[in-house]
Amino acid sequence: MVRGALIKNGGVRHYLAYHLPAKGLERLKDIGTPSLRMRAQRLAENGYRGLVSATTLLGELLDAVGELEPPPIIWKALETNECFDTREEASRRSREFAGRQDVDLGGIGETIGETRQR
Repeated sequence: MVRGALIKNGGVRHYLAYHLPAKGLERLKDIGTPSLRMRAQRLAENGYRGLVSATTLLGELLDAVGELEPPPIIWKALETNECFDTREEASRRSREFAGRQDVDLGGIGETIGETRQR
């Protein structure tokens, strides 16, 4: 899964998540009801077995590693069409382009923008 966030005027406007398809997906040649039902049943059974196996392996991994980090978010400043590793960088660039200044909210980790007087 790939996750991303779109930032406009220094604030998050939208989060995105894309599930990339697996390679080698089989092509459907028969789309009749019985074959679709059998295919759905097979996929469900394989998925269930995979889920049970993955859950077991994840438990073993967590026991061995101790902590599992979530996947990173790609932060995109819409005004500049640039991507950043952190929200702070994307917000700063977005505000710079939009003509806004950062105001620190006292250590909460968030910033708000004030429109410059013209």
